[in-house]
Amino acid sequence: MNTKKQALILIGFQNDYFAEDGITDVVIAGVVCSICIDSTRRSAFERGYKITMLNDCISGRTVFEQKFYCENVFPLYDNVIDSKSFLRELTPQKIEV
Repeated sequence: MNTKKQALILIGFQNDYFAEDGITDVVIAGVVCSICIDSTRRSAFERGYKITMLNDCISGRTVFEQKFYCENVFPLYDNVIDSKSFLRELTPQKIEV
């Protein structure tokens, strides 16, 4: 019996389910940046994924923790932006006539 608990997303990285589908980029948002988010991020980074962290969609156990991780830890390996900037990057530019 396997008693080890893992986040479902980590299982996807470990079994290369995402790579098999041609996924190369991962966008991360969630709770507890110092545990869940950081573990998921490291797992994706170690497997070569390009990671974008949505700093206004990530929380920590404290405001200090969230700010510290988003300003000092995540930028070491990841692209850290807010959700509005991310959505603007996905939206084709409008051409003014």
